[in-house]
Amino acid sequence: MVDLVGIVEEVQERQDITTKAGEQKKYQKIVVKDETGSIVVTFWGEDTEKLNVKEGDLVSLTSFLVKDFNGKSLNCTRSS
Repeated sequence: MVDLVGIVEEVQERQDITTKAGEQKKYQKIVVKDETGSIVVTFWGEDTEKLNVKEGDLVSLTSFLVKDFNGKSLNCTRSS
């Protein structure tokens, strides 16, 4: 788990996917930049409803899971 403080560079639209198990899930991605570079952060399910950020906002993200999917990304967990 990692913590990150940075500036929101991009907010993508909320989207739906169907999992391999046939479940419908919502997700939304934002791109956050700090002094080391940029990273994609993915929010899932109910967390997409709580996400209220816009480009240029300063955000503090805690307890995010690091995933390697087409390069590094962060995933919101229930404890985030």
